[in-house]
Amino acid sequence: MHVFVLCLNYTIVTLRFKDNINEYAEKLEEISDLDHIKEFLEVYSIDDIIDNRDDLDFVEAGDAEDLAQELIEQMGGVETLSVETLQRYFNFGSYGRDLAINDYAKTSHGYVRNI
Repeated sequence: MHVFVLCLNYTIVTLRFKDNINEYAEKLEEISDLDHIKEFLEVYSIDDIIDNRDDLDFVEAGDAEDLAQELIEQMGGVETLSVETLQRYFNFGSYGRDLAINDYAKTSHGYVRNI
C-alpha cells in the first residue's frame, strides 16, 4: 500500500493506493476541475474520480434550493425547463391564487388584468 499526500489549492489530501502512484498522478492531472478535488473525494473514491473525470461537475450551493437556482441559471433560465418539469415542480395553484388576488379580476369566462 502506498500513501500519497497531495496538496492542491492549499488543500492537503491523503490518498492510499494499491497501484502505481505515478499512474494515478498522471491521471489526476487530466482532471479539468482540480480546484474541487477535495469535494469530489468526499463523495467518490479516487478510482471513480479518475474513471469519470470527464463527467465531474461541482456546483457551489449552500442548500438544495441554491443548487436548483444555480443550475437553472446555468441552463439559461426557467424558460429552458420542459413543460413536464414545470408541472412537476412549480406550484401553479399558488401562483394563480396570487395573480387572482393581486393582479387579475375574475369574470364569467376568465380573468381581466387589473388596471
